[in-house]
Amino acid sequence: MTSNAISQSVDFLPQRRLTIAILEEACAGGSGRHVADLASHLAAAGHHVHLLYSSTHLDDRFRDGLKDLQALGGWSTALPLQHNVHPSDVGSILEVRAYLLKHGPFDIFHCHSTKAGFLGRLAAMGLGIPIIYTPHAFLSMSPVSGRISFLGAHFVERILSNASDIIICVSEEEMNHARALGIPRAKIRMIPNGISLRDAQEAKALRSIVRRELNLAGTDVCIGAVGRLVEQKAFHVLIDAFALAVPQLAQNVKLVIVGDGPLLSGLQRLATRRSVQGRVMFQGRLPGLRTMSAFDLFAMSSCSEGHPYTLIEALALGLPIVTTAIGGAQSSVLPGVNGFVSPIGDAKSMAGNLVTVAQSPALRGQMASASLRIANQFTLETMLRRITQVYEEQVKTTGYAAQAASAGR
Repeated sequence: MTSNAISQSVDFLPQRRLTIAILEEACAGGSGRHVADLASHLAAAGHHVHLLYSSTHLDDRFRDGLKDLQALGGWSTALPLQHNVHPSDVGSILEVRAYLLKHGPFDIFHCHSTKAGFLGRLAAMGLGIPIIYTPHAFLSMSPVSGRISFLGAHFVERILSNASDIIICVSEEEMNHARALGIPRAKIRMIPNGISLRDAQEAKALRSIVRRELNLAGTDVCIGAVGRLVEQKAFHVLIDAFALAVPQLAQNVKLVIVGDGPLLSGLQRLATRRSVQGRVMFQGRLPGLRTMSAFDLFAMSSCSEGHPYTLIEALALGLPIVTTAIGGAQSSVLPGVNGFVSPIGDAKSMAGNLVTVAQSPALRGQMASASLRIANQFTLETMLRRITQVYEEQVKTTGYAAQAASAGR
């Protein structure tokens, strides 16, 4: 996050200075990006921000966010939080509670991701701090989590919702799942993720340069996908779909997969088995938004998402979208208008949608314009404004426990 981007949205935040603690375990990908953006912008607006984060799972974007936060006078503390259930969780709960007691009082405690929501809500019980929780996709939404994990997550989320003042969902799909878990509607808010549209405009200007870097010819039609090569992203479905579509696609249609992860070699073998290895290009980890500027069509085959940033970036870049029915698809993709949505795991349906879009330049042009219009619903400024409005509502409801302390800091 650049200082330029931070300054663009400061005016959208309220001027009352709050003391806010944020806990994040998944400090990578979309969840980490969301927290880094939120913490930096809150600090830029003059709020007192304490960010507690896991030292075991960080990416470069989150590290940059930490630098921004520190430069703006915020506090950050690394904790050895474990992603899965671990014996050290008891110690982590006590450590978070001790921090809240030592550095408080706090006006707001905001927990992000499933594990932080579990640890943080237990740690803050009885302290009188308004607790906000953003799951960034409930674990119980994932079909690959396993039956025991699913039932455990379902039970924990339902019970711990009693320790949450507000649960912020980042998509309609996630909000509906929260209701299905039995979480009271009065506690749920739906606030989609948002990005800087200016960043997308700057990335679009690099399209020709990036296409040359990816060895794409001027006439090539690039179906592009971005994400970690892990089970959740289901890239095998996309490769299967592309292989099914190839007999109906022109020779200049290529599939570019951007990202790394433990499934790389298996996906490469799958492309070979499906006889599409010459038309599937694995590019490794590259800057997502910049690289996406080279795409002609964005594809996503995930089996579980809250509201992926890549989906919003595709909108802001003016890309047609072919995706599975993950979180965010309902509001980001209007079937036949700016893309198509396939059932999760349905390679045949996705193949048909890829053919429809890839083979029609006119349709891609129409969908591109529609994506740009829809992108205006998912701005960083709107996301930040709505989250801070939730903070304000909770502070008004519970009183100003930390306001006096904040004034002297």
